[in-house]
Amino acid sequence: MRSGDLDRRATLLGGAGLGAALMFFLEPDAGRRRRGRVRAGVSRGARSLGRAADVGAHDLGNRARGVAAAARRRLRADDAPDEIVMARVRAALGRVVSHPHAVETEVDGGRVVLRGAVLSDELRPLVAELRRVRGVRGVEDRLAAFADVEGQPALQGGRRRRGPRAAAAGDHWPPATRLAATLAGGTLVALGARRRDGLGAALGLAGAALAVRGASNVGARRLTGIGAGRDALRVDRCIVIDAPVAQVYKLFSHWERWPSVMRHVRDVHSTAFSGDPDRTRWTVDGPAGTTVSWDAVTTRRVPGRAIGWRSVDGSRVRHEGALRFTPLDTGRTRVDVHLRYTPPAGAVGHVVAAMFGRDPGRQIAEELRRVKALLERRRA
Repeated sequence: MRSGDLDRRATLLGGAGLGAALMFFLEPDAGRRRRGRVRAGVSRGARSLGRAADVGAHDLGNRARGVAAAARRRLRADDAPDEIVMARVRAALGRVVSHPHAVETEVDGGRVVLRGAVLSDELRPLVAELRRVRGVRGVEDRLAAFADVEGQPALQGGRRRRGPRAAAAGDHWPPATRLAATLAGGTLVALGARRRDGLGAALGLAGAALAVRGASNVGARRLTGIGAGRDALRVDRCIVIDAPVAQVYKLFSHWERWPSVMRHVRDVHSTAFSGDPDRTRWTVDGPAGTTVSWDAVTTRRVPGRAIGWRSVDGSRVRHEGALRFTPLDTGRTRVDVHLRYTPPAGAVGHVVAAMFGRDPGRQIAEELRRVKALLERRRA
């Protein structure tokens, strides 16, 4: 196929997409509501970015002052007694190794001697960290390193430490790191846009990914949904309903009743014919007037206490959730909702859905208030 034909097809497809978008947003009745949702989503995003920038700048200033203070300390001689150096060493030890009780330390004139047992992959980080401790003039390693804890009583129990410098490697970055990543990502996007070639496109994509990672503070797996299972995003809500627990549980435990009281749930019906009596088919509102469907299975039922469910393997929306009912005084009931889910495209898909007014967290809060009003009207 000639390049001219490809260009014409791309132009036609782009024009068709633009026309569909214009029709979607300029429709007389629904279009006004859709435009309002997008404007509200963009406004909320802008406010969130502004607050994040303020927090990041404040954190960056604090870190800069901390670095300056650390530099001044290093320029000054530290003649702290061995007892104080020992306390600093033990504090650093607890931040790095998973079994600090298995490591014996001795400090003599600022020189640290290490004895005992440690895991092999923690040895080098431990020595490097102790050499940075103020007042330490040297580290002598006499430790026995083991690849695993098998057959080593001193290395049983404990928990892995991430270390003081592992923040940037985790899912949650500190504000200064987020600000720096967002600014760096934006710079790469601008540079890529100026080049207008393959390298520019690569720079733009890398910059966009870095900027989104910094702005959202969501790890790569949760951001894209790849390998995140059902735990890319989390929603936790709680509400107190002025109705007895038996009545509240009865409403929530019958899935087929949900569409009558929850506006975003279009349909729920049993698929017991599939061989699993606890399996149901759900259809709910999606972004931009679409619907999303999946199969779910009830995993737990404790009458008057709890309900649990999860989507079956292969579902477009992978999720699991639980409802817990706690009876309170004067006949009231506390309902706790815990939802873990990964929509298509991960957190990016969540952001797009939120811009169209389909934020699951906001929807759940609204539906809980609606159920509360319904049950309390019935009691009255």
